[in-house]
Amino acid sequence: MHLLFLVLGTAAVQGMIILVLGTTSLQSMALLLALHCAASSTITRLLRFPNAWVVLNGSFPFLLATASLNSPHQELIGWSSLVILIIFSLFFLPTLWKEVPYYPTLPRYHEVLFEVLPKNRDFTFLDAGAGCGSVPFALARKLPQGQFFGIEISPLPFLIAKVRSLAYQNVTITFGNLWNTSFVPYSVVYVFLYPPMMERIRVKARQELQKNACLISLGFPLPEVVPSKEIIHEDRDLHLYVYDYPSLSV
Repeated sequence: MHLLFLVLGTAAVQGMIILVLGTTSLQSMALLLALHCAASSTITRLLRFPNAWVVLNGSFPFLLATASLNSPHQELIGWSSLVILIIFSLFFLPTLWKEVPYYPTLPRYHEVLFEVLPKNRDFTFLDAGAGCGSVPFALARKLPQGQFFGIEISPLPFLIAKVRSLAYQNVTITFGNLWNTSFVPYSVVYVFLYPPMMERIRVKARQELQKNACLISLGFPLPEVVPSKEIIHEDRDLHLYVYDYPSLSV
């Protein structure tokens, strides 16, 4: 999915360039396109994407510009692409400082989370990186006795989740960074991050989780900690790791 976002982001940037190309000389146009093609392929290489994506992103700006300049709707294409760029920026620009791209938990995994949550008692659940809120909302409908909280730092996903939360009495969405959010008030903390961040999560969970609380991690385990429970999804592309307080305190 993140590869698709990269291609669409490249297209959006190119759309802005299209708005300029109509008023520039042929020499300036060629230089601008060459620089953009080089930047696209270099960024793709630095992100360690496969070689095929390096070639695609290196040639895509030229192909899009060629098609657009031959189109009678050049200005429409340019402005539409600018709108796309703004939307993508509101979703993905915070990746530069929060280190985790927008990548929501797929709906087929909600049921697995549901199975490990308490069914006959009250609890508080934090989605530490809620995105558009798919996890809190899906679980809140099935577990009305739970209080669900989501923290999100990307502006547009936060806004979408915040508006959606108005229809739920047991869901609260706040804007912020998970590292500045204490785990102390919550009986269940859910994370879907990526391996380089799991050491920081381990340290934070050890310091802040209460004795009756647990941490749930989708996809990636905590380093040097044996989970109290590990669930493998039926399609075997999901590992859900559950860590209660005793396993974290070892």
